[in-house]
Amino acid sequence: MTYTAEDFSRIVDRLFMNVWKRNDMGEIAHLFHPDCRVHGLVPGESLNRDEYREAVEQYQQLARLHRYELLDVLFDGTDRAAVRLCLHLTATVAGITAPQDAMMFIRLKDRQVIEAHVQFDTLKYFELIGALPANSSFLLLAGHALT
Repeated sequence: MTYTAEDFSRIVDRLFMNVWKRNDMGEIAHLFHPDCRVHGLVPGESLNRDEYREAVEQYQQLARLHRYELLDVLFDGTDRAAVRLCLHLTATVAGITAPQDAMMFIRLKDRQVIEAHVQFDTLKYFELIGALPANSSFLLLAGHALT
């Protein structure tokens, strides 16, 4: 099957607009292949689409998506693409909205996501909402404990 960069853009748009923003969990069955595996949302775990839905629902209890920006789709001409996004989230407890950078590496099968690797820049997000001090990564690399 032949894919385009626009195919990946549409899937990511539907995922973040319908699932993450509008809370339409039924959309997951349309976007994700029955045999899909999602890596990185839960550290050390590989999620199927039902587990992915549960993880999204749990994440939404902690932070709500207000908007997102699809910054880049790096398409290799096959069934794979890398996507760079900026999510604007409000932390439920703190009530503070801040941007969170994210990357997704996606592979499609039958026009659905069969494999995804996701990475959210949670450290920077926690700094921006005041849960961690600024430049925490440098403090940690220098051997300083965050207390």
